[in-house]
Amino acid sequence: MRQNKKQRRTYRSVMPIYICVLYCMLTFLPLTMTVLTHHAKVYIVLLVAIVFFHIY
Repeated sequence: MRQNKKQRRTYRSVMPIYICVLYCMLTFLPLTMTVLTHHAKVYIVLLVAIVFFHIY
């Protein structure tokens, strides 16, 4: 129960960062698409690593 509460608090504090990143990606959409097509695998690995780090 205590662990669940801690996870929720971490998620809430991390949420604005994800919103900011998403907003930046939408703002620079052409650039984002270019970068993603060239470095898709790198970004997928990074994203998984970040999500994994925040969960554990």
